[in-house]
Amino acid sequence: MITDLQKQQRRGLIGGTTMTAIAGVNRWETPADAYLDLTGQLEDRKTNEAMEAGKLFEAPLLAKLEMDLGVQLTRDVFIKDPGGIYCGNLDALCVSGPEPFIGEAKTTGLVGPPDAAYGDPEDSEIGENLPESVIVQTHHYFPLVDLLPNVPKIRLAIIPVLIGGVGLVRYRLRRNDELCEAIRKMGRDFWTKYVIPRVPPPDSVPSLEVLKRVRRQPNKYVPVADELVERCFEDRKKKAEAIAQSEKSDSYLLAALGDAEGGTYSGGTVTYLESKRAGYTVEPTTYRQLRRKQNKQLSKEQ
Repeated sequence: MITDLQKQQRRGLIGGTTMTAIAGVNRWETPADAYLDLTGQLEDRKTNEAMEAGKLFEAPLLAKLEMDLGVQLTRDVFIKDPGGIYCGNLDALCVSGPEPFIGEAKTTGLVGPPDAAYGDPEDSEIGENLPESVIVQTHHYFPLVDLLPNVPKIRLAIIPVLIGGVGLVRYRLRRNDELCEAIRKMGRDFWTKYVIPRVPPPDSVPSLEVLKRVRRQPNKYVPVADELVERCFEDRKKKAEAIAQSEKSDSYLLAALGDAEGGTYSGGTVTYLESKRAGYTVEPTTYRQLRRKQNKQLSKEQ
């Protein structure tokens, strides 16, 4: 978990998450997002539900790792490359036991669909069945750990992952020195080509959430193309109309169900069952959602 002090220390440096965006393997951020961040054009990120869930479960996941392996972890290790452009905030570091390792706790599927890239942990040591973002992040950290005094060269990362609907799964990832160097070169090239000259990377569009964090200059106006304005507000109008029509269609279908939780039709069944949403940072809630289950034959034909 990153503290306010560490946020200040890592500002303007390439951290593990930023490197995944530069490499194009971050599901949520793009290289253009990384550029805006590294050039200081963004407001601080607001914590979302997924981030809160990750923070909430990080400590128990690492405590379970300590207990199972019989080792002691140093938590929340911040490393800054002196005079360089890299930094890292490791969840944990173990320099005792049979083999030293980096510990990175992850969660997925707790407040959204699970990352399907997490597969069989038996094949994880060479990077199989692990998300590319995790592979890049850990290989960004390996060379940084080399900078720590009195710490042996770390060649292993252990990654406990809490997967919604599955439980705790543990992965092991072996260090690949060629990949470490390739990632560092990618970071250096990005810094030289885009960050220093303040030139946005081509063929990359910032994500909407990041664009909302761009620092705006009060009373500053710039010319924008007419078609951009017209398209934006026309699309917003279509979206509002589509939402209104969807809600109207929901009302007709729910009215047809009456007090039933489900219905049948020629193509299968439709249900309106109660689901529960866990309370990580807010109170737990229950909700209902319309779902359709098509007949197998009809589904194959479509």
